[in-house]
Amino acid sequence: TLRHYDGHLLDVVAENSIEKIHEFDPQAHSLTLWAFATLQQRHEPLITASAKAAVRLVDDFRPQHLVNTTWALAHLRRPHGRLLKAVAKASIKEIDNILPHALASLALGF
Repeated sequence: TLRHYDGHLLDVVAENSIEKIHEFDPQAHSLTLWAFATLQQRHEPLITASAKAAVRLVDDFRPQHLVNTTWALAHLRRPHGRLLKAVAKASIKEIDNILPHALASLALGF
């Protein structure tokens, strides 16, 4: 990041993302959560909307999406039980495809 905080912009991005959440694919969900976690921005309505929508898509998540999602929820200190349960199930199926260094990030979310 450029370390130039603009709370208003982040709120506008979050609200616009919520409006478009039904258009998000697995990458959009994981990267949106990851971006807000990286910026330490706990926008509750966005986190909730993304988590609820992502549950329906979790079977389409690639290993990196699974890792980014759990890492983000851990850093946001916002466990979302249904999403984490779905991610855990999908991660077990994909465990052989998760890179060794990413396993730690995945575990961090649980």
